[in-house]
This record gives sequence, structure tokens and C-alpha cells, in this order.
Amino acid sequence: MTDEELVREVQERLALRQSAEARQSLGCLVERQYDWLMRMCLFETSSRELAEECVQQIMLELTKSIGSFSFRSSLKTWLFAIARRTVKRHRKRHYRLLSFFEREQEEFREECARGVDAVFPDGETRRLVSERGRRVLDGVRRLAEAQRQAVFLHYYEDLSIEETARRMGCSASSVKTHLLRARKKLRSWFDEHGEGMEQLL
Repeated sequence: MTDEELVREVQERLALRQSAEARQSLGCLVERQYDWLMRMCLFETSSRELAEECVQQIMLELTKSIGSFSFRSSLKTWLFAIARRTVKRHRKRHYRLLSFFEREQEEFREECARGVDAVFPDGETRRLVSERGRRVLDGVRRLAEAQRQAVFLHYYEDLSIEETARRMGCSASSVKTHLLRARKKLRSWFDEHGEGMEQLL
């Protein structure tokens, strides 16, 4: 059953006041969407805790609004728009509360939690991998929002240009432009910071 068929099933069951069956179908729908939404939120926030908050908020909005979903776009496109707004709202609130020092501590804890030690037991390799990963993410975070989203969807989620365009709600040529500009900015940023893009990626 496709996501859209599952949405229709939830809507029909809600209309017939079959709440237990609607909850079951909705649970299945939430389960299907959780992984990619979590990856997107983690990518955007770099904080597991903040990403989990965002996903929880997205799922609440999905639950509240599923009855009025109108199929003008795909479910994933609709959720992507909700996720984008939610992440922006949470990030703004979260970073307003944290001082610079606390953000540095948070980044260090998250880096340790990623388990680089388990994959790269050699201290020097671990330091290089950690430093390069941080530089890549720093570069990507400096991109404009549309460029960052295009990079995430196309490179991290491995979506085609067309699917990326559908999720972002724009044309394929716009996605290509966002990716081209992102690569130029990243190349320039990496060159400015002493390493070529090819060495980092």
C-alpha cells in the first residue's frame, strides 16, 4: 500500500468514526515516515535531542492535519514543508537559549556520541575524520536554506533531481541551480579554509 493509499484509508476511517482503525493506519504511516524525517532533522540541527523534538512536533502536526490533507502534493512533499518550518522554529528557539560556550559543549558531546572512536580506533585517523566531517558540515550549514535542502535531499537522501524538486516544491532546473551554487560555495569555502573540496569529500 502506498503512502497516499494509507492516507486515504486513515481519512475514510476518520470519516466513518472508526478511531481505533484510523489510529492503527496512522501508526503505520508515522512509522514509514520517521526515518527520513529524523535524518533530515538531524542534518539540519546536528542535535539528536533537538531532532527528536522536531520529529515529535512534525508527527503531532501530521496527526492533527491528516484529515484535511488534500493530495495537491505528495505526502512527503507536504511533510517536508512541515519539517522545514518546524526545524526553523525549533532551531531559532533552541539557539536563542544557548550561549556560545554551551553550543561548543553540545557539539563536542554529539561528536563523541557519533561513535567515531568505534570506527576509527587510531587517534590520528579519528582526529582527521572528525575534523573533516566537521568542516564539511560547517560548509554545508553556511549555505542558503534552499541550497542546504537540495544538498540534503539529493546527496544525503540520494533522491533524483526530479524527486528533490517535488519535495522542495520547485522545478528540476531550480534544484540543479541550487546544487550548482552550493558546490561553488562549498568549493570556495573549502579553498578559503586551506583544503580543496576533493580532499574533504
